[in-house]
Amino acid sequence: MVMSSDIEQRYRQLFDENYSRLVFHALRFVDSEAEAEDIVADVFYELWKRIGTIDTESGITAYLYRAVATRALNVLRRIGPY
Repeated sequence: MVMSSDIEQRYRQLFDENYSRLVFHALRFVDSEAEAEDIVADVFYELWKRIGTIDTESGITAYLYRAVATRALNVLRRIGPY
């Protein structure tokens, strides 16, 4: 069984290792760095809510990139055309 502190440590490691790259990835979709940071923060929040049910060892980086892209596209749909 994984201890709570182990989960928190792994989550922190995932955040530290991926945050800036994911913001850069989000910037491919949105123009604002603040919006990109919000998108990444939302993705990490959703991950934290489901941290006990997601295998953070297999494919988590791909999951994060997909989640950021999906969230960014949803933001663009909500905003609509310029």
